[in-house]
Amino acid sequence: MASSMEGTAAGQVPIQWVRKTPKSNVVAFLEKRNTSERVLKERQLNHDKRRLALKEKRLALDQRKFDEEAQAGTQERHLEAEEKRLLMEVLLKQVKKY
Repeated sequence: MASSMEGTAAGQVPIQWVRKTPKSNVVAFLEKRNTSERVLKERQLNHDKRRLALKEKRLALDQRKFDEEAQAGTQERHLEAEEKRLLMEVLLKQVKKY
């Protein structure tokens, strides 16, 4: 007993089915498939755009954190230098008194 699927590759529709199917149904199927593929590509593109935007935001946050830490370190060094300068002034005044 021969199968109706003989002679077809995987994923292909047997030619007998296509001949029996009205042309409008075939056209509608192809249009729907093309639309589905286009929608899928658009969704993937939107997903990629959102993922890229998130990476950019994460990078900006990391950069801002790095800048804030660097600025805090700079301010701390300035405060330490000012503290040493004031301490030296106090010590010089005490030395001059004696």
